[in-house]
Amino acid sequence: MISKKEMETVLVKELKRNKEYHEVLKIVKSNTKGKIWLIGGAVSRNIIKAIYEYSQPRCDFDFLVEKLKDKLVIPSGWTLTKNRLNNPRLRRGHTEVDIVPLKTAEYILQNKLKPSINNFLAGTPLDVQSLAFDIETEKLVGPLGIKALQKKEIHINNSKRFLARAQRKSLTPEEFLQQTAKSLKFKAVFQ
Repeated sequence: MISKKEMETVLVKELKRNKEYHEVLKIVKSNTKGKIWLIGGAVSRNIIKAIYEYSQPRCDFDFLVEKLKDKLVIPSGWTLTKNRLNNPRLRRGHTEVDIVPLKTAEYILQNKLKPSINNFLAGTPLDVQSLAFDIETEKLVGPLGIKALQKKEIHINNSKRFLARAQRKSLTPEEFLQQTAKSLKFKAVFQ
């Protein structure tokens, strides 16, 4: 079974090879204060691609940040829009970058929780999503997400958020779990 350290090593290697990542990280750093975590498919799918040698679809970049600066500086060629929660989304061509301040992360906001990485991870619909990469320390955070990648299994992490996401995608809960597992070539465990 692959260790957390091995996952971190392969992720760092994948990200270092990705010129687009370096460009978007520079933009995120110039528009935020405090800690920055890479989240979503850019973390899990890059690890899966490297350790299991599965071809993974190109993914956008999602960053969780401690604080957004008051005035955003958007480089030439990029377009600023907002996601459905009114957080900044940058676009250029096929590249999309979401910047999510901890305090406006959906689960934290809806449940009036203290903004923290642990509260964010507790609110992800699936365990494989309960994973973040600390940009500064180059360490993975999220034992459930790490375990999901090690076991090649997907479980529900937060049932309320899981059901809401399935509904938003117009899928049954079983379809949503199966679809996500299939896209990663993982086993869906519905319990």
